[in-house]
Amino acid sequence: MAIRMENRGRAVVLGLQGRLDSQAAAELEATLGRLLDEGRNHLVMDLTDAETAGGAFLRVLTSGAVRSAEAGGKLILAGPGEALRETLNLAGLEAALETSRDVETALVEL
Repeated sequence: MAIRMENRGRAVVLGLQGRLDSQAAAELEATLGRLLDEGRNHLVMDLTDAETAGGAFLRVLTSGAVRSAEAGGKLILAGPGEALRETLNLAGLEAALETSRDVETALVEL
């Protein structure tokens, strides 16, 4: 997995590409922790180019969303494909994690 980071006003857009497995989860967890510790709590995860997501990765997304909300921010998943939406649904997270059709819409929703 590769993480592309872009500052967009008060938000940080994290572009995730490739397989979202346990190795990717550890990398994302470190990145989210650093951003949240710096007070960057408005986050958009661009999942347009992401493939499948494993359980460890879903745990990191959930934890990041909770930490962001506790800090007065929000984490939005932008552009998840059908397979990723199905994974979120099967894990019971579709209602718990906010999604948006694309990054631009997510930025407006922050």
